[in-house]
Amino acid sequence: MNKSGITTNWDRSVHDLLGEDFSQEFPALVKNHAEVLANIYESGKELICTFSLPGLKEEEVDIYVEHNLLELRGTLSVDDRDFRLVQEGILQGPIKRTIELPYPVFEENVQFNYERGLLSVYLKRKPRSTSRKKKSRDHL
Repeated sequence: MNKSGITTNWDRSVHDLLGEDFSQEFPALVKNHAEVLANIYESGKELICTFSLPGLKEEEVDIYVEHNLLELRGTLSVDDRDFRLVQEGILQGPIKRTIELPYPVFEENVQFNYERGLLSVYLKRKPRSTSRKKKSRDHL
């Protein structure tokens, strides 16, 4: 607690007040997961989703694409070199980020590039369905 009697350890306060279930339902509020920042860029029929993943190795990230959803999963950990953590400013642990894309994309041939802590995922837009139902002459 600080001098005014207000608890400054937000994680412990939320857990004590609302319980473990709340922590699991709203991980961003209690920092159970490392936050993954992302930008989405569009050009014609292509999307580029760029994620900030400093310290993560390319092989530690899984990318899932389905219809108009893109999901990233992995685990972020900092090598402690046999030292005890005294102060934490870099969130560690499981990462998961799901982004709803502005339109459906092809699920195959997804390309990516990981450089300087930034993962760029390249996606191709699926063409809009232009098929229209034809009316039967019997119904005219």
